[in-house]
Amino acid sequence: MKRAVRNILLTALLAAGCSSSVQGAPPNQPAPRPTTQPATTQPAARPAPVDPKARALLVRLEAAGKKFNAIRSMVTYTSVNKRLGDSEVRTGWVAWQNRSKKVPARFRIHFDDVVANEGRKTKDSVDYGFDGRWLTVIKHRIKQIIRYEVVKPGSKADPLKLGKGPFPVPFGQETEEVLKTFAAGTRAPLRRDPEGTDYLKLVPLPHEVNRQSFTRL
Repeated sequence: MKRAVRNILLTALLAAGCSSSVQGAPPNQPAPRPTTQPATTQPAARPAPVDPKARALLVRLEAAGKKFNAIRSMVTYTSVNKRLGDSEVRTGWVAWQNRSKKVPARFRIHFDDVVANEGRKTKDSVDYGFDGRWLTVIKHRIKQIIRYEVVKPGSKADPLKLGKGPFPVPFGQETEEVLKTFAAGTRAPLRRDPEGTDYLKLVPLPHEVNRQSFTRL
């Protein structure tokens, strides 16, 4: 997943009405009735077409989320502070477990290394773990543990569902829900890609820009 630096679909309905009256009409004659032009409606803007190859990848991801109880992948996380000109790249892995009758959907992200400002790679282990209620952040180098309560006891909130919570995990999501939030695209494999790789790029739509803490996934 990469963080860097989101075509809202507009439906326009225009109704125009104008009336006119005649001043100085002859006595004992009713003034002409105001005339009203019929309202006109512009056709609604159509949603932008979706790349069929990107849709096919989303369908496969949706199916995988239903078929497999857990998924694990390597992950690269890039953070850029444009104001200060600083950048940070972390590498590690992400694991996701699907919800069941006994446990909620949960995930863990582990980073091993960090490269700051395109410098040398250094060891800096950081863990993020979400158990369905608590988000735990462990920074091993400075020996710090922070816990955030995301879901209150008894709540039926699903923080991993797109549009409902703060964690846009790309597994276990419905294809149409993803397309309501992101513009999806893909590309042909590159020589440097691992064998059998498929590329999916998700960019938050304009109406989602301020709700997301990243610019592309």
